[in-house]
Amino acid sequence: MTLFLLAWNRVPRWRITLVNGASLLFYGAWNPYYLLLMIGSAMIDYYGALAIARYRQQGGRLLALALTGNLGILIFFKYFYFLNTLWCDLATLLNAGCQPITSSFLLPVGISFYTFQSMAYSIDVYRREMEPSRNIHEYFCYISFFPQLVAGPIERASHLIPQIQKFARSEKIPLEWRESGSLILRGLLKKVVVADNLAVFSDPVFADMNGYSLTTIMIATFFFSIQIYCDFSGYTDIARGLARMIGVRLMENFNHPYSATSMRDFWRRWHISLSTWLRDYLYVALGGSRFGTLRTLSSLMATMLLGGIWHGASYNFLLWGGYHGLLLSFERLGFRLLPFRWPVTLRWLTTLIYIGFGWFLFRIESIDDLGVLAWKIRTLLWGGGFTLVPNLLTLFALFFFLSISLWEKKIRHGKRIMPLAEMGRKQQLALLAGIACIYYFTAPAMDRMFIYFQF
Repeated sequence: MTLFLLAWNRVPRWRITLVNGASLLFYGAWNPYYLLLMIGSAMIDYYGALAIARYRQQGGRLLALALTGNLGILIFFKYFYFLNTLWCDLATLLNAGCQPITSSFLLPVGISFYTFQSMAYSIDVYRREMEPSRNIHEYFCYISFFPQLVAGPIERASHLIPQIQKFARSEKIPLEWRESGSLILRGLLKKVVVADNLAVFSDPVFADMNGYSLTTIMIATFFFSIQIYCDFSGYTDIARGLARMIGVRLMENFNHPYSATSMRDFWRRWHISLSTWLRDYLYVALGGSRFGTLRTLSSLMATMLLGGIWHGASYNFLLWGGYHGLLLSFERLGFRLLPFRWPVTLRWLTTLIYIGFGWFLFRIESIDDLGVLAWKIRTLLWGGGFTLVPNLLTLFALFFFLSISLWEKKIRHGKRIMPLAEMGRKQQLALLAGIACIYYFTAPAMDRMFIYFQF
């Protein structure tokens, strides 16, 4: 990293090479063989977009060919074994023999992110919303940009490629240490102080729900709701901070999602890059709201089901997507799940309950865990099973989550981030306290991979 930054303004013509090299090293350090998948997906859309722009009359067929190539790679490496299991489960119901194929390779990290980003580029060129890039190095930098390569945000070519062209052709790009440092620090605090400490409580509960009381399961679900937000938004903050250091501004992926007062409002605030991608490239393509209520609801449900299965090849993700699709459909029909006559506070609390149950569906280890929850609720076993009491470190993580949320709110409302030299004693102490928290309150030794790395 030090060599990267030293060379950044000393040799401007090498900037694209530096970023592409860093991206290849970053991704290849995990599994060098899967670099071929990322490069292959990028080349499909690079040359596909050039062909679409050149042969407009055949643009639809060329786009279909490019999308088939990308989706073929994604389905094989991410969904092949799930589809095989689904087929065998169906065969078992029909009393037919079927032997599931066992997995023999790892899921490529971030394949859903870079595949969707690559496909969006071809679709935008087909829709004439942008001209195709004629520089393969700049285009590959867009696909493989290392800060957001494995967990987003899913950037649009029209937003990121011009920034890449700017830093590639500018004589000098000032390194933005002030804002980037604040974002990186905030992201680290969210991840190692909040998310990882809450995982210490929630992970054992979801690993064996039979052994815990209903009260503990509810607390674990609440903790996981905060954990997944801090884990994912923490990565996004770090990615945005690293990008801003070299003058690139990635899109915001979160806007206080747990302050939403309806499910529609929640999806405007949560994982914004994915929700807008699904809206622009799937929901609209399926008809959106242009062809009557029935078509609108079916498009909405299909979009949310795909959004669910995008997260992983498992029944619980499919169920999670369908659950959100139903809630959004009810809101579209005007059902008063969240009555607008209610005070804002009650609508907010109701929305949190709906979101929380959705995160329970998202987190369960298997679909059988739904039966465990139903049994505990039906028999009112509030004391059945072991009750796990949160420790002080877990409670501190919750307090820290609230503190970070207030910090983000101040920044969003125009409070600028001051450089160290301009900080008062209180601000300097707060900065040092944040660094100390990362050092002293990091969760006990455990697998700290970001949750969204698996998607």
